[in-house]
Amino acid sequence: MTFGNRMSGRPNSFIVPFAAISLFTLSAAVMGYIFCYQPIQLYLDGHKKVGVKLFLQTVGTFGLITAVILAMIFFKVVA
Repeated sequence: MTFGNRMSGRPNSFIVPFAAISLFTLSAAVMGYIFCYQPIQLYLDGHKKVGVKLFLQTVGTFGLITAVILAMIFFKVVA
């Protein structure tokens, strides 16, 4: 958001917070779909263990990727 204001050359307006909230909402919707749709379908179809396992694997994989990226940033492996 900071760089967007600097690059546009415009003063702060209501559009920046609106865009940030919209981006967050879109991100939450997409992640909710990716994380929950298939496991819920499996769970409701009677494959409860498979649905729970898929959900936990998805969350675990996402957590691992996030941890690796944060470690790379923390240890300055990437700029």
